[in-house]
Amino acid sequence: KIAYSAFYMTRMEWVLRKAGIDTLVFTGIVTNGGVASTLRDAHVRDFHCILLEDGCAAFSDDVHRTNVAALRSVAEVMTCADFIAALKAR
Repeated sequence: KIAYSAFYMTRMEWVLRKAGIDTLVFTGIVTNGGVASTLRDAHVRDFHCILLEDGCAAFSDDVHRTNVAALRSVAEVMTCADFIAALKAR
């Protein structure tokens, strides 16, 4: 990617749509950088977004926690363990 959002100047949305993908799971670093930017872009493109809060990090715990809280309005937030349990329950 060339910007904070992985959608910026890429064909990622087209590829995801062609593959029938409508839910995206977000992890990575930096929570308040690429993770948040890509997640917000996905949200406005009508993807269902799941943020794995313990699968992300920022340069400080406070920044991480603040951004996870802010992203709750546009994403389902869960832990990695909860996500794995949900997959197993399917």
